[in-house]
This record gives sequence, structure tokens and C-alpha cells, in this order.
Amino acid sequence: MTRAKWFTILGAVFLLAGLATAFLSSHYSSRIQGQRRMGAIVFGPEKGSAEWTETEKLLAIADGCFYVGLVLTAIGIVFQTAAAMLSLRTSSRADEPAAREQASEIRAAGNKDNPSDSSGDPPVL
Repeated sequence: MTRAKWFTILGAVFLLAGLATAFLSSHYSSRIQGQRRMGAIVFGPEKGSAEWTETEKLLAIADGCFYVGLVLTAIGIVFQTAAAMLSLRTSSRADEPAAREQASEIRAAGNKDNPSDSSGDPPVL
């Protein structure tokens, strides 16, 4: 397998991992919201209580998942972009001889119509 294909696969894995951590972050954020999501007025727990500590822990997990997902997604984008650039570079190298041959055929066909113009440059209008 070429390096471009490996970068594409690695990028996809990182992007999927970033998506999974985004779902985890959303899950923990919704657990923090609890009954507030249903429209009920809920007063916050007393500072220092067990419920307060649990909420802080869930918030830390949600924030951690969010930032880890952000980093994983950025790495995936870098790998995908590098793969695209590598595949363009290798495909342009493969097409280069064919493109030169095609250009020389076009010039030869153009010179048959106008034998006085042998420079190969297109006519200036």
C-alpha cells in the first residue's frame, strides 16, 4: 500500500475517534443537565456536597472528552489532507509523460493546418 492510502486510513481512524469522543462529551453534558433538560426548574446542589462533587466530575469528563475529540479530529484532518496532497503528487507524475505526448500531438496537428507556424505556440488574436 502507498503512503497516501495509509494516511487516508489513519485520518479516517482519527476522525472516527474524534466523533466518538464528541458523542461521549455530549452524553456527559446531558447527564449534568439532568432534569433541566425536561424544562423543570432545578436549584443547584450545595457547594461541597456529594451531588456537587459528582457534577464537577461529570463536567471534567465532558470537557476532557471535548478537547480530546477536538485534537483527534484535527490530527485526522491533517492526515486526510496529507493523503490528498500525496495522491495528487503521484498522479501528476504518472500523467506527466502522457500529458507531454498529448501536447506534442496537438502541436503536430496544429502545424499540419498552418505549416508556416512551427513554434508550437498558440496564435495571438
